Amino acid sequence: MRDMRQITDFGSPVEEGKSDFWVLFEGRKYLVECKNVQKTLRRGEITVDFMRTRYAKTVGPQGRFYKPSEFQVLAACLFNQTKRWEFRFIATAKLARHKAYRGRIDNRVSLGESTAYRGYWREDLISALRLV
Repeated sequence: MRDMRQITDFGSPVEEGKSDFWVLFEGRKYLVECKNVQKTLRRGEITVDFMRTRYAKTVGPQGRFYKPSEFQVLAACLFNQTKRWEFRFIATAKLARHKAYRGRIDNRVSLGESTAYRGYWREDLISALRLV
């Protein structure tokens, strides 16, 4: 993407527990979290494994769920379903919020047609960044 002059820089955050990587696009730094889709379909739809495996005892169980402010784009790796290194991207602002934990993203993220945000998934990162 750097060759296409759309992403001007990228890297990995230095701090532990931060997003997987950052990109510089149109002069702004965006954080991106990459998650695998699950191996089994849920109600016929591809879903993302979108939960932290642990939480800090000082935070409590809500710490397993992400805040929309932690990163701007979720990258879903489709390898578990397609056996190809393909990704789908969505702006976190478009994802549903958790019903029990205010200010957190719902962990049941689907790429299927049953969600209100189904039209916001993109096949390329640039298109998703434009929706942030």
